[in-house]
Amino acid sequence: MPITLVKGDSSLAVFEEVVQSRLRAHQPYSFVVVVPTRRRIRELNRQFLLSVPNRTASAFLIFTLATLAHRLAAASLPLKRAVSPHVQAVLMERAIETVADKLSFFSLRGGSSRTRRGIIPQGTFQKLIDVINGLREAGIYADELRNELNSAMLEEHPKLADVLRIVEAYEAQLGEVFTDPAGEMRDVVAALSSQDPGRIWARAFPGCPDVLFIDGFDEFARPEFDFIRLLSHIKNLTVVLNFDFSPKNPELFYHLEDNYRDFVAIGFRPPEQAGKHHNDAPKSSSDAFRDHVAAYLFRRGLDVPKLAAQDRVTILEARDREREVEMIARLIKSYIIANPGVDISRICVATARSGVYTQLFREAFARYGIPANITDRYRLDASPLVVGILALLSVAENDFRRRDLLRALSSPYIRLGIDAANLASVSAELRIIAGAKQWREGIQARLSLVEDRLHEVDDEVEKWTLEREHSMLVQALADLDQLEKLLSPFREPMTPFEFRNRLLHLLELLNIDVSKFTRSQNMMLGERWEDIERDGRAFATFLSVLDDVAALREMEGRGPTPLATYLTELRAAVSRTRYNIRQRYGYGVYVTTIEETRGLKFDVMFIAGLVDGEFPAPYEPEIFLSSQRMGVKRRRYLYQQRYLFYQGITNFTKHLYLSYPVAEGDLKELVPSGFIEAFRNIVEAEEWSRRLPEEIEGAIYSRDELLRRISVAMWRNDEHLLGDLYKEIGERSIIDRTSLEHSIHVERSRAGLHTNREYEGYIFGLLSPELQETLARYGNCLYSVSQLETYALCPFKFYVQRVLGILPVKTVEEGITPLERGSIIHEILFTFFTRWREESPLARLWQVSDDEMRKASELLLQIANEKLDSISVISPFWEFEKEELLGSSWIKGMFQQFLEHERNRRDNLQPRFFEVSFGGKTGRHDRQLSHPDPIRIGDVLLRGKIDRVDVDESENAWVAFDYKTGAIPTLVSMREGTHLQLPIYVWALRELASRAGFSSNLRIGGAFYEVKRNSVRVHPVLVDNELRKQLGFRSSKATTLDQHSALLEKAGEELQRLVHGITSGEFPLIVADKVEKVCPGCDYRMICRIWVLHQPVPRDQRQQEQGLFYVGDNS
Repeated sequence: MPITLVKGDSSLAVFEEVVQSRLRAHQPYSFVVVVPTRRRIRELNRQFLLSVPNRTASAFLIFTLATLAHRLAAASLPLKRAVSPHVQAVLMERAIETVADKLSFFSLRGGSSRTRRGIIPQGTFQKLIDVINGLREAGIYADELRNELNSAMLEEHPKLADVLRIVEAYEAQLGEVFTDPAGEMRDVVAALSSQDPGRIWARAFPGCPDVLFIDGFDEFARPEFDFIRLLSHIKNLTVVLNFDFSPKNPELFYHLEDNYRDFVAIGFRPPEQAGKHHNDAPKSSSDAFRDHVAAYLFRRGLDVPKLAAQDRVTILEARDREREVEMIARLIKSYIIANPGVDISRICVATARSGVYTQLFREAFARYGIPANITDRYRLDASPLVVGILALLSVAENDFRRRDLLRALSSPYIRLGIDAANLASVSAELRIIAGAKQWREGIQARLSLVEDRLHEVDDEVEKWTLEREHSMLVQALADLDQLEKLLSPFREPMTPFEFRNRLLHLLELLNIDVSKFTRSQNMMLGERWEDIERDGRAFATFLSVLDDVAALREMEGRGPTPLATYLTELRAAVSRTRYNIRQRYGYGVYVTTIEETRGLKFDVMFIAGLVDGEFPAPYEPEIFLSSQRMGVKRRRYLYQQRYLFYQGITNFTKHLYLSYPVAEGDLKELVPSGFIEAFRNIVEAEEWSRRLPEEIEGAIYSRDELLRRISVAMWRNDEHLLGDLYKEIGERSIIDRTSLEHSIHVERSRAGLHTNREYEGYIFGLLSPELQETLARYGNCLYSVSQLETYALCPFKFYVQRVLGILPVKTVEEGITPLERGSIIHEILFTFFTRWREESPLARLWQVSDDEMRKASELLLQIANEKLDSISVISPFWEFEKEELLGSSWIKGMFQQFLEHERNRRDNLQPRFFEVSFGGKTGRHDRQLSHPDPIRIGDVLLRGKIDRVDVDESENAWVAFDYKTGAIPTLVSMREGTHLQLPIYVWALRELASRAGFSSNLRIGGAFYEVKRNSVRVHPVLVDNELRKQLGFRSSKATTLDQHSALLEKAGEELQRLVHGITSGEFPLIVADKVEKVCPGCDYRMICRIWVLHQPVPRDQRQQEQGLFYVGDNS
């Protein structure tokens, strides 16, 4: 409960009476007010201005303890430069660098002593600054830390010694030029102790105010207490302390007892008279609530009578955070509607963890049309604008590292006309990680190769692919030139002045101007005003930080310095900088953290997110402190959290809402905060679980809800409900009825009526004659089997990829991809068998001698080594991958296993043809059997390449082999038409053999050859049972000759059906039963409706939204 302690004239003890009377008497400079937060300063300035006659006045004497100390320092101490948090970070950076070679606890293996990043990670750096600031604010300096080190346990010596070294180095960096808030407080306390405090006070305040109010604090650090003690010695100055404290409830106020006793010990007393009529004034209901909570909250072992507060306090239980935020928004909306003209800035929503809820409240309030004043402090190093600027500078610093380049170019603020997606694709294809030279040489080498192949290729599809790649490479080279020119001024060492000016010039070239962000809401389409102002504030703050960092180095007379040094200090400065958007008084609901509500009063207070593990937050030990000091902080931590909860629940005048979610999405259950139960033990509150009262739950408060209700009525053909809703709307044009009715018809079609097939992917009827003719030409295209398999699996993917030509942005794979691994194995085996066939045309591997087998093994490993050594891979696992393929003295490689399998085969087939191509002759191919003309199945033209053909001349049998380094397709998938490659190869092989003059009576089959380490074997899935026996295949799975023929016939029919679907403009989504298997790894899933159609809805959400239309429920 509020308690007042006075040292001086007790008649001046009542803050409101003294302030109001003096403001009305034109005496605003006769008193000084000290409050804990700058936000409270702004609130008091507003209140005081309303009380001043004519509402005009110069600045009131309102301070925090730190700014009051700064005012006194300016009047009594030699001038020092006060360091901001970002300048302090730079000084701390330098301090650590100066002692880096002496650090042991904080050093990292492989770390460099030249920069912080090589010694201390960013998180540790931030924690160190917080710990050192905390120590200095508590009045603990190097001398005390040195004594603590001498008495500490031996195992703590390395840690405490490093902290001491850094503290001493930091104080050396401050020197006689700089001071931080803690250092300034220390110097002011020393001045007040050694000089006449009254004279210092008079120099700081020529008007000689006679009363000092210190209001809204909870506890005071040792330097702060000494500061107040010395001020209380000033003659004719009354000091009034107002803070919440009750000696009768140590479970809540334990951490404040020392402060209370200390102030009483130096002469502070409760006022003899608490102001005119104060003792006779009846307590308000909010005062009675606060007194009851202060007396009993968290107290144990007492039979506490519960305070009946159902009319003033409500506890909300929500399904999840999204529902919790929605319930709060609906309550606020209903309150605003029930109270026209209400000042909604008197409503506050506070949370313990703003980061979890800020975006949820921003979206919900925008949806419900509730103005919000969200006053988060934002981290400057998390601003997308600043991240983009620093990333662009990092491109120059790290020699065009791909990660920096793409981060910079993906920023909407880096407007250079450079195709970032193209650079990403090119670098991924060429495996470029960093190095301007590597970028240029890699692109030029690939460009030369593509140009050579363009002169040779005769395949239309491959030519289109190469021309596209050529265009991408040329564009990438031009973009690279532009970037190099843009960043060239940063290559050489620069003076601070040069660095600042060059960076400002770069920002001008990027068209980054704060005025463009703040001048008009329409400057950036689709962005909310808050987002625009936040970007503008971030940019202005960044420019201020840049000026300070450059000025710091300029003041020290530093000469030309490389870019890396400036960026190190700039990053350190930015990491400690916070900014916020301008508070708009009286604008909207106040959304902030509980801590920021200290000293403020609201009509309606919401405290959200009361979840165990978040409020109270778990204690995080300051591991850089001694165990003794950590123990003290741990004991006080829970009481500080309790007190913060107490402050939050007692700063309302009309209604308090406490809310908590019971789950995080669909997976994680949440436990209500223990503070809720402690509160329930002493207060009888109204409780709502999952749902609000029907008059609030059933009301329509937003346009989204109205659209949803109308959609439901339309879907059900409920003309009565629809009429009521339209009557409620009247003539207001807040919805487009025609568009809504059209959307319903579309969804009805998708749900089963199929009356609007064009919205289900059947687009031919909507196309112009020219586009229909374009689709018809796909009937004469030359297809690869994989293209048609793509259509078979998902027609929509084929449409996006092959018809629209939208390709995903590739990521750089540091190792080789599964596709590349397969291609490498194919090429090595092709080279090996081609050379083996030339040297031993009739030899089967299972017939050769051990000596010849050894030579075959040496040949295969030689070819493999040459190929693998030619590949540039930077992955640390590349050597392990090579070892899996080549083997070593202790493991048998995959190629060795392959040869052994070949030798141990007992079928009668002999490898004869390799990489047999049809429909083109680019790349490696078998010269004897390959043919440049495509094969035709019905009206479909096909191209492809058979990995290998084995022949048994005695049985007049050929088998097409397809190497597989991944999963093996099944007969079922072939019958379904989703894996057509092997059936088409069997069909093609018969045609190719005929063209090459072989017998027309060949018996042809198809098999997969699994080529994986520890799994090398043949799967003769398309070899009929009779041929299997004759060839000597050992397999339990077999098809009859009729089944074999039927499957091949079905594959041909399926091909024609697929091409007919393409030419007919049929591109529907994948069927529902294949979603889980096919869609998760798809590159196009983010632009596909499949996740809307098949997204599961939680059961309790369906119950909450009964009767509302969801696409997924009807599709």
